[in-house]
Amino acid sequence: MAPVVDVVEIGNGGGSIAWIDEGGSLKVGPKSAGALPGPVAYGKGGEDPTTTDANLIAGRLSASNFDMDVSLDHVREALTEKVGKAFGIGAEEAAESIIRVADSNMNNALKLISVRRGYDPRDFAMVAFGGGGPMHGPTLAKELSIRKVIVPVAASVFSAWGMLMSDIRHDFIQTKILSFRDAPM
Repeated sequence: MAPVVDVVEIGNGGGSIAWIDEGGSLKVGPKSAGALPGPVAYGKGGEDPTTTDANLIAGRLSASNFDMDVSLDHVREALTEKVGKAFGIGAEEAAESIIRVADSNMNNALKLISVRRGYDPRDFAMVAFGGGGPMHGPTLAKELSIRKVIVPVAASVFSAWGMLMSDIRHDFIQTKILSFRDAPM
């Protein structure tokens, strides 16, 4: 058997775009603004609000921590125009709604790899890493009744650090196609 890693992923990073579907429901991801143009906050031409923009307006991120000047007015305008108008709400409420939908997406993914496979999340600790992991982790843990959230040092680059610290390994696999009559029984 070939070695594999069981990975479940969702499109829900900081660049995940908030949008309204044809039925009028708020969605977050899997569409992404990426790093370029990126979230509206980056000021590089992004026009669609993202989870980063929502976390900024909700006060979970500080504009002073960005490497560029952030126009909070521009971010609020994008949230209001692209999300708020559809529901008759302002930028702050739109931001909170985006965060709730993003958290719901992440909780569904967590349930997919735990509850739906017969594991009780309460029996585990959550390791919150990545750029937004420590921001979203406590809410996700509370929803799943996980009692402990571990935030590693350098959480934002924890995945890259783990990759750099792992042993180099090469797996060489060759597929051999046999006809049914040539296959071993």
